[in-house]
Amino acid sequence: DAPRNATCRTTVPTELLSLSREDFQRLIKVRFSLRHDLDRSIGRVELLRQVPLFADMDTRQVQALAARMREESYAPGDLLIRHGDEGETFYVIESGTIQTVVEQDGGERLVAERGPGEYVGEIALLMRVPRTATVRARTAVQALALDREDFDELVTSHLFISRGLESEASRRMLHLSQVARTP
Repeated sequence: DAPRNATCRTTVPTELLSLSREDFQRLIKVRFSLRHDLDRSIGRVELLRQVPLFADMDTRQVQALAARMREESYAPGDLLIRHGDEGETFYVIESGTIQTVVEQDGGERLVAERGPGEYVGEIALLMRVPRTATVRARTAVQALALDREDFDELVTSHLFISRGLESEASRRMLHLSQVARTP
């Protein structure tokens, strides 16, 4: 959107192709949009590769997992998970901080804070029980969400992930019960 800063003259017979400003801007916008989408996809794969749970997956498997996940955004205070609800989604935190809380004596008690590269939601999905705690965004949060069907396929097709999730779910359930018993 600036005036031309040079004059161009041909020195030999020339055929010239031209592109309107609108078409040029549309092409540039598409190119940068594709670049942004590609960068986001690469970032997702890199994040998932850093999650110890997925460390034994090869690049192709991590890419397939990333492709099945959808991005979700939460403002501070928004709920990702509500205690007692049916579990339908597994979350990996991409950015921001979440808090896991349990109800106690008419109020809430903080169980844990989690950030990028950590996950929540596995207990209800693995054990087929209602959500065991409430998970709330403490800051603005970007999360990668995996639906139950894809989660079940992930667990059944990767024994090491299944074992890792079961171990972490057991550890978290024990911690929840300890927090609930502590005055």
